[in-house]
Amino acid sequence: MRKTRTCTFVLILLCCLAAAQDDSKDQGTLSGAVARRASNSPLGSAMLYIHHEGTSELLSTRVGNVGQFEIPLPAGEYNVFVVAQGYAPECKKITIVPRKTEHFVARLNTDTEAESMEKIEKVDPDALIR
Repeated sequence: MRKTRTCTFVLILLCCLAAAQDDSKDQGTLSGAVARRASNSPLGSAMLYIHHEGTSELLSTRVGNVGQFEIPLPAGEYNVFVVAQGYAPECKKITIVPRKTEHFVARLNTDTEAESMEKIEKVDPDALIR
Protein backbone atom coordinates (compact mmCIF):
# COMPACT_ATOMS: atom_id res chain seq x y z
CA MET A 1 0.00 0.00 0.00
CA ARG A 2 2.78 2.42 0.91
CA LYS A 3 4.65 1.57 -2.28
CA THR A 4 1.51 2.34 -4.33
CA ARG A 5 1.10 5.76 -2.67
CA THR A 6 4.74 6.59 -3.30
CA CYS A 7 4.50 5.56 -6.94
CA THR A 8 1.29 7.56 -7.37
CA PHE A 9 2.89 10.63 -5.80
CA VAL A 10 5.98 10.35 -8.03
CA LEU A 11 3.79 9.89 -11.12
CA ILE A 12 1.71 12.98 -10.27
CA LEU A 13 4.88 14.98 -9.59
CA LEU A 14 6.37 13.96 -12.95
CA CYS A 15 3.15 14.91 -14.77
CA CYS A 16 3.17 18.34 -13.11
CA LEU A 17 6.80 18.89 -14.06
CA ALA A 18 6.12 17.86 -17.65
CA ALA A 19 3.15 20.26 -17.84
CA ALA A 20 5.27 23.08 -16.44
CA GLN A 21 7.95 22.41 -19.05
CA ASP A 22 5.37 22.45 -21.85
CA ASP A 23 4.10 25.85 -20.66
CA SER A 24 7.62 27.27 -20.70
CA LYS A 25 7.92 26.38 -24.41
CA ASP A 26 5.25 29.01 -25.11
CA GLN A 27 6.99 31.63 -22.98
CA GLY A 28 9.65 34.16 -23.71
CA THR A 29 11.36 36.75 -21.57
CA LEU A 30 11.25 40.52 -21.41
CA SER A 31 14.46 41.93 -20.00
CA GLY A 32 16.00 45.33 -19.94
CA ALA A 33 16.68 48.45 -17.96
CA VAL A 34 15.32 51.86 -17.11
CA ALA A 35 17.70 54.82 -17.15
CA ARG A 36 17.71 58.61 -17.02
CA ARG A 37 18.04 59.91 -20.58
CA ALA A 38 20.30 62.85 -19.68
CA SER A 39 22.93 60.87 -17.74
CA ASN A 40 22.14 57.29 -18.82
CA SER A 41 22.33 56.36 -15.13
CA PRO A 42 20.03 53.60 -13.79
CA LEU A 43 16.60 54.62 -12.52
CA GLY A 44 15.68 52.10 -9.82
CA SER A 45 12.43 53.74 -8.74
CA ALA A 46 10.56 52.97 -11.97
CA MET A 47 7.44 50.84 -12.36
CA LEU A 48 6.54 48.70 -15.36
CA TYR A 49 2.92 48.12 -16.36
CA ILE A 50 2.63 45.36 -18.94
CA HIS A 51 -0.60 44.86 -20.89
CA HIS A 52 -1.02 41.67 -22.93
CA GLU A 53 -2.90 42.79 -26.06
CA GLY A 54 -6.19 41.07 -26.71
CA THR A 55 -6.61 40.18 -23.02
CA SER A 56 -7.53 41.97 -19.83
CA GLU A 57 -4.20 40.91 -18.31
CA LEU A 58 -2.25 43.80 -16.78
CA LEU A 59 0.93 43.03 -14.87
CA SER A 60 2.94 45.48 -12.81
CA THR A 61 6.39 45.26 -11.30
CA ARG A 62 9.01 47.58 -9.84
CA VAL A 63 12.44 47.49 -11.46
CA GLY A 64 15.43 46.53 -9.32
CA ASN A 65 17.65 49.03 -7.51
CA VAL A 66 19.98 49.17 -10.51
CA GLY A 67 17.08 49.77 -12.90
CA GLN A 68 17.09 46.29 -14.42
CA PHE A 69 14.28 43.79 -14.90
CA GLU A 70 13.64 40.32 -16.30
CA ILE A 71 10.11 38.95 -16.63
CA PRO A 72 8.94 35.66 -18.15
CA LEU A 73 5.83 36.22 -20.28
CA PRO A 74 3.61 34.10 -22.54
CA ALA A 75 4.25 34.68 -26.24
CA GLY A 76 2.30 37.57 -27.71
CA GLU A 77 2.04 41.32 -28.22
CA TYR A 78 2.44 43.62 -25.22
CA ASN A 79 2.28 47.32 -24.44
CA VAL A 80 4.92 48.17 -21.85
CA PHE A 81 4.40 51.37 -19.86
CA VAL A 82 7.36 52.68 -17.85
CA VAL A 83 6.77 55.34 -15.20
CA ALA A 84 8.87 56.97 -12.48
CA GLN A 85 8.17 59.95 -10.26
CA GLY A 86 9.60 63.11 -11.75
CA TYR A 87 9.97 61.61 -15.24
CA ALA A 88 7.77 61.55 -18.33
CA PRO A 89 6.30 58.07 -18.89
CA GLU A 90 7.27 55.95 -21.88
CA CYS A 91 5.30 53.28 -23.74
CA LYS A 92 6.54 50.72 -26.22
CA LYS A 93 4.95 47.82 -28.09
CA ILE A 94 6.90 44.59 -27.56
CA THR A 95 6.55 41.17 -29.17
CA ILE A 96 7.45 38.18 -27.00
CA VAL A 97 8.53 35.10 -28.95
CA PRO A 98 8.64 31.61 -27.35
CA ARG A 99 12.07 30.70 -25.89
CA LYS A 100 13.53 34.10 -26.88
CA THR A 101 14.48 37.18 -24.87
CA GLU A 102 13.28 40.60 -25.97
CA HIS A 103 15.48 43.43 -24.68
CA PHE A 104 14.02 46.85 -23.95
CA VAL A 105 15.85 49.86 -22.52
CA ALA A 106 13.68 52.80 -21.50
CA ARG A 107 15.46 56.13 -21.21
CA LEU A 108 13.16 58.55 -19.42
CA ASN A 109 13.18 62.31 -19.82
CA THR A 110 12.75 64.51 -16.78
CA ASP A 111 9.14 65.62 -16.41
CA THR A 112 9.40 69.38 -15.87
CA GLU A 113 6.02 69.40 -14.16
CA ALA A 114 7.12 66.49 -11.91
CA GLU A 115 3.58 65.11 -12.00
CA SER A 116 3.96 61.95 -14.08
CA MET A 117 3.49 59.52 -11.19
CA GLU A 118 0.54 61.47 -9.81
CA LYS A 119 -1.13 61.35 -13.23
CA ILE A 120 -0.46 57.63 -13.65
CA GLU A 121 -1.65 56.78 -10.14
CA LYS A 122 -4.98 58.47 -10.89
CA VAL A 123 -5.46 56.35 -14.03
CA ASP A 124 -7.78 53.38 -13.62
CA PRO A 125 -5.73 50.31 -14.80
CA ASP A 126 -8.84 48.99 -16.54
CA ALA A 127 -8.87 52.16 -18.67
CA LEU A 128 -5.48 51.13 -20.11
CA ILE A 129 -7.01 47.89 -21.39
CA ARG A 130 -10.04 49.35 -23.17
